[in-house]
Amino acid sequence: MSNPVQGHLETRLRPQFYLDSVALMRMSRTLVSEAGVQDAAMMMATPANVEILRNAGLLDLPTGAAADGAMGPGDLILTVRADSAAQAVSALEVAEQLLSQPQQVGKSQTWQPRSLRSAVATHPEANLVLISLPGAFAVSEARKAIRRGLHAMIFSDNVPVEEEAALKQEARELGVLVMGPDCGTCVINGVPLAFANQLPRGDIGIVGASGTGIQEVSCLLAGMGQGISHAIGVGGRDMSGTVGGISTLMAIDALEADDATRHVVIVAKPPAEEVSRVVLKRIAESSKTYTVCFIGGEQPQLPDNAQWAGSLTSAAEQAAGRTLTAADSGASASARTQNEGFLIRGLFCGGTLCAEAQVMCKAAGLSVTSNAAIPGVSSEPSPDTHTLIDLGADEYTQGKPHPMID
Repeated sequence: MSNPVQGHLETRLRPQFYLDSVALMRMSRTLVSEAGVQDAAMMMATPANVEILRNAGLLDLPTGAAADGAMGPGDLILTVRADSAAQAVSALEVAEQLLSQPQQVGKSQTWQPRSLRSAVATHPEANLVLISLPGAFAVSEARKAIRRGLHAMIFSDNVPVEEEAALKQEARELGVLVMGPDCGTCVINGVPLAFANQLPRGDIGIVGASGTGIQEVSCLLAGMGQGISHAIGVGGRDMSGTVGGISTLMAIDALEADDATRHVVIVAKPPAEEVSRVVLKRIAESSKTYTVCFIGGEQPQLPDNAQWAGSLTSAAEQAAGRTLTAADSGASASARTQNEGFLIRGLFCGGTLCAEAQVMCKAAGLSVTSNAAIPGVSSEPSPDTHTLIDLGADEYTQGKPHPMID
């Protein structure tokens, strides 16, 4: 099949064949290393993924499919663009071989349950499930989990915010915690989940509506010789007006009841005003101390047991018992860079890290633009200003792995 994009495009469909998105992305990277391959993708045929592949010029109708309607969200799309038809077909054969191999961790074959019910039957002692499914299926599986008394971490994205709110409302009534959707990082009882690091144990808890924010703060703490009790991700939309901070409040309750937690760090982009008030009221009722870091937002009125951090660095330093000095902020170095006629070009693999850099540039009086602009920063690109780019934004991940995976 010819394709308007230079090269030869071949697409195949595996009906009713599900595999975790992270595993599929790893396999896609293997295909790109094959001779003559320009690009490749292996994705479940959800409407969102079909649109991503089509926008990336990586979707042709699979052999035997008369229309897009022949594909369903439970089907797997294999697609390769290569220099020649032979190279594209060869790469697809490699993909088929990869799919036929058992998934392994280290040297041990991993048992993959066919259903949540079979997993619970095999491991009745488990009380948490990590869900990484296409968004169309994630909420239904999470609902099964919470109704069995399991906490749920939902790695999946593409879940409507209204469904997230309804799920978390039910979980709250059942007394279990939902972390996510689009929750990429958690550390529970010292166990790193999804995109998390092996960290020292300590007495600082983190609640984050930001995966990269959790990662940055926890790693900075580790670098200062501090450890964490738990890092609870709640999903980037948890503190929106629609969701109402349900999981954030439940995570605060959990850390309040945890004797191993002395201090709590809250990390998020600016929440809805009404949610911020509720969260700060709950903090005021706590017996523990807090650091509040709403990246890019204005400092709210804080209770006596909380302190404000304008950046992830200062959040970690405050939690560790250190205070930032003027020199620590880097403002003088940034101003000197501007005076010498240089422009900053910042490339980030996380939106919160990009937001933090914008805060620091604003504090230094620098004119900056960004595709993930915080309040007070322009999103209009300009060659004459400092520019900070979040490479994890949707426009850069169409048909590509998120840079955290890549």
